[in-house]
Amino acid sequence: RLLDIATKKWTALKDSASSYYIDRFTVTPDGSQLWYEKFDIQKGTHLYSYEIASGQYLQRRKYDTLVSQVRCHPQADIYVVGFFNGTIELRSIATDTLLLRQKLFTGTVDEILFHDKGNRLTVLGDDGITATIDLKRMEVLYNTALLFNNNDFGFALYTPKNYYLVSPEFVNEMHFVKGTETYALTQFDLQLNRPDKVLEQIGYTDPELLRMYAKAYERRLQKAGFNVSSDGFKDLPPVICRSAALSGTITEDSTITLQWSTAASAADIAALRLYINGQIIKTISQPANEWTIPVSLNLGDNN
Repeated sequence: RLLDIATKKWTALKDSASSYYIDRFTVTPDGSQLWYEKFDIQKGTHLYSYEIASGQYLQRRKYDTLVSQVRCHPQADIYVVGFFNGTIELRSIATDTLLLRQKLFTGTVDEILFHDKGNRLTVLGDDGITATIDLKRMEVLYNTALLFNNNDFGFALYTPKNYYLVSPEFVNEMHFVKGTETYALTQFDLQLNRPDKVLEQIGYTDPELLRMYAKAYERRLQKAGFNVSSDGFKDLPPVICRSAALSGTITEDSTITLQWSTAASAADIAALRLYINGQIIKTISQPANEWTIPVSLNLGDNN
């Protein structure tokens, strides 16, 4: 039913005479139409519109996958459809032109929210991850992830370029994933832990705060022995540990010998630095691409 707020009268709409109920509908920016999704086991999933003035129904689109959310922008010529497979579609209301299609989550799109200024869209997945999209550039600006540590919880912010901002107590609750392998954020902390880059991407413009974070990053680089004025990090093949000693979890030895190698040219390697629990325990400062290193297990607060 449709309620006319001015007259406080209800109008009965189409009776589908089916047990399927419609709880995902949205109103077009001019208020003239209701749009909704309906699944039929025989016909599949369709997007329909209902024109309030004429009482006419129109089938807008047919989908091959289940729809979880439908939203029209409150002012602009945009509607958004979220799917159970974590994908979203943004299209023109007037022409149905595809503006953006992107898979954001591994699970279901739970909610679609437009920001109050109308220039951004935030999409929530059922895994606790959100993606915020710039509607002018039609691209993801940043993501947030809900993190848990014992009985406490917090969140991380990260950008499409993998810069992140996360509290130290939650840094071990989030990882990079490639295929079936996971990599701790701490392995990339020196390059990618950039609160200044994340805040700039969000649109935070306080120059003093941005300068403070940039200076903190420079101090971390200097402490690690890097030249702040350099152009950044050169991408090199990974350093691989080839030591059988690490395959076990218990040892009575106080020292283990680690063997490392990389496919990079020795000329591209200025030094190898080994950390335990975030502390530098050994630096080898000569060009090489293979190393054999004895390591005392009581170093780096590892006792």
